[in-house]
Amino acid sequence: MLYLKCVIAGIAALVIAAVVLPVIMGILLYTLIRPPAGTTIGFDPVSIAKSSPTVWLIAFFVFAAGFYWEFHRLTK
Repeated sequence: MLYLKCVIAGIAALVIAAVVLPVIMGILLYTLIRPPAGTTIGFDPVSIAKSSPTVWLIAFFVFAAGFYWEFHRLTK
């Protein structure tokens, strides 16, 4: 049961990072770099995940951090 809770915490950390970080980065980039009038901005997270192994490494470390945090908290 301990490991199941830790896995769920890791998945939760991964989901939060996958949703919150792109939104924050999008807002920051949009406010810092204004696109020309009449143009649109596209976002394709699937192509980013397919083309870059760095995305997979970041996802692994986010999951591991969430897992470790919950494991450390529950074993005290």
